[in-house]
Amino acid sequence: MIQHSHTVHPISAVRIEWSLWSQDIEEEIIPVCREFDIGIVPYGPIGHGFLASKGVAESLPQYSYPNWHPRFTGENLEKNKRLLED
Repeated sequence: MIQHSHTVHPISAVRIEWSLWSQDIEEEIIPVCREFDIGIVPYGPIGHGFLASKGVAESLPQYSYPNWHPRFTGENLEKNKRLLED
C-alpha cells in the first residue's frame, strides 16, 4: 500500500505505532520505507505509557487513547497487568 501511494504522490513520512508491543512493522513497512526514502515517525514507544510504570492504567484521563484500545480494556488489561508485574 505504501508503494502504491508513493507512486501516486511522494510520501515523506509515515506515522505509525512502533513500540515494545508493536514491532510488526519491522518486517514489511520499515524495509519499504527505507527503499523509498520515507521517514518513520513512531508513536507509543513504551506502550502509550503502560510499560513505563505500574499503575499507569489506573491513572489515565478518561478520554486518553489507552482507555478505548483493546490492549488496555477488559480481560486484556488484566492479562497485561500481570505480565507487567512479572
